[in-house]
Amino acid sequence: MAGFYTPDGGEVWFGERGSTRSGHTSATSAWCSQNYALLAHMTVRANIAYGLKLRKLGGATIAERVAAVWTR
Repeated sequence: MAGFYTPDGGEVWFGERGSTRSGHTSATSAWCSQNYALLAHMTVRANIAYGLKLRKLGGATIAERVAAVWTR
């Protein structure tokens, strides 16, 4: 889904937009590992915010987007 591998079958759609072969540079999806091996020193919220910080989004925007996907 994140575009790192070329699928050998099936399709991924987000509404009306096909994302199966969009590639990682234009992917609109991401993943967050459930294993602590990636960024173990960071909280789940910090791991979610990490990619948004790399995109240089503002603090308020990051907080809003993290809150939008955060479930307990």
